[in-house]
Amino acid sequence: MTSSLSPSSEESQPVLHVLSGDLWGGSEAQMAMQLQTLREQGVDVRALFFNEGEVSRRYQEKGIPCLFAEERKGLKNCFKILRRHVQSVKPAILVSHGYKENILTSFCSILYGIPWIPVFHGFREKFGGFKAKKASFYYNLSEYLARVRACRIITVSSALARDLKVEKDGRLKVIRNVVGKRQSETKSLEGFPTAGFRFAFLGRLVRVKRVDLLLKAFAQIESSDAHLVLLGNGPEEETLRDLARSLSIEERVHFLGFRDNAPDYLSAADCFVLCSDYEGIPTVLLEALELERRIVITRVGGIPEVLELFPGYPFEMVPPDDEKELAAAMSRMMDNHVTVPRSTQEVVQANFSPEVAAAAHETIYREILRVREK
Repeated sequence: MTSSLSPSSEESQPVLHVLSGDLWGGSEAQMAMQLQTLREQGVDVRALFFNEGEVSRRYQEKGIPCLFAEERKGLKNCFKILRRHVQSVKPAILVSHGYKENILTSFCSILYGIPWIPVFHGFREKFGGFKAKKASFYYNLSEYLARVRACRIITVSSALARDLKVEKDGRLKVIRNVVGKRQSETKSLEGFPTAGFRFAFLGRLVRVKRVDLLLKAFAQIESSDAHLVLLGNGPEEETLRDLARSLSIEERVHFLGFRDNAPDYLSAADCFVLCSDYEGIPTVLLEALELERRIVITRVGGIPEVLELFPGYPFEMVPPDDEKELAAAMSRMMDNHVTVPRSTQEVVQANFSPEVAAAAHETIYREILRVREK
């Protein structure tokens, strides 16, 4: 029997996901894998972006139909276009990702009587000055609307649900982030050190990632055979290069910028390091586990609940903003010859595969539709 959520159905009722689309990473990268898997499983899901560009191009390459609402022309105009698309597509369910997306999508839900699901991917980003007050207003409104208007609330971790104070809400569903199967083709690892112990960081060079702390901790490692590879770019890059020079470690720190084959570099590294001030469930952590790399990481967000699923795995968790502990953990990891448990791949697939997350999403959609049909 053809499902009403199937793209092949003449009476298809699509599920419309509303995303920012300004940067490739985080929620956009996650949902690209999950929506592609949903469509492969016969569910009619589509994406609406507030920004058109690289992100939407990648979605279209994965066969996900895309619409656009042009945030650059202002939120009022964005909402007008969003309404127009909702009227045209007539989705059965609206799903939003991000605080602005939550606010505008919830208003559409109210106007057209469509069930709405907000998905929370991470903790509140921290700003300073007037920007902090503006962001706080949007965050508070987004979370308030979720509590009073959403038919379901999805978070990527139990820690995030506690932070949002919805951990006991019957509408809550925790759907963890996922990691896709790595492609077997390996590209050239230009700039990657060929000898010594290689620590690797993969992510945006932004304040919250605390790469400054990583550089200071790395400077305390006395071994001249240790190298630190930084994969990613961002506004902090020049400041971090200056810091590496001031610490006299610039010859052992390799700024390689953004690489479209970053997992290949991570696979060649000896240890993955991430020392963010806060995280949801970072995709790169799941990639490091899938690649069976040793791990040093801060004890924040949903990270502990991920690693508790991997007993015996060679990882070190340290407190955030603790340079001394981070340096000690990195030094210990250089001497850590514990092998990766054989069960690692099974645990990854059982808990963090796109198929598992897609099945959880589809179950929610069908529950909502059954309630509406009664």
